[in-house]
Amino acid sequence: MYTSLLNVKQAISVERKLIDYLKTYIDHDCHHPTPPTHLLALCCPALRSSYEKEEADLPKLEDLQGAAQGLMRLQDVYVLQVASLIRGLFQRVTEGQPIDIYRPAVSVPLSGDDCFLVGKVYILTDH
Repeated sequence: MYTSLLNVKQAISVERKLIDYLKTYIDHDCHHPTPPTHLLALCCPALRSSYEKEEADLPKLEDLQGAAQGLMRLQDVYVLQVASLIRGLFQRVTEGQPIDIYRPAVSVPLSGDDCFLVGKVYILTDH
């Protein structure tokens, strides 16, 4: 399995666990006549603690920067169209026509934040 796919699966798993933790606290609120402000005071440290335990499985900034550098390397080596990469496609222009180099089963476009990170990494690294 590709490392990036594994990271996404781990992030989704972490989010599911956090949602489950939140549901537990909401259920606690429904069954106990505790004032909401007191319940919030009780829940916030527990939620923060749960998040910190799960946070270790999320990709770090260095992982994202490495992915951005890898994407830039692919673009340089295979002369891929930037506009296509943003749409999640791997294409280059040959004789004025876009040609698919690789078409993933599921195409995931880059978000504005993704594009910003790639641009930032490009500017801050020797390329």
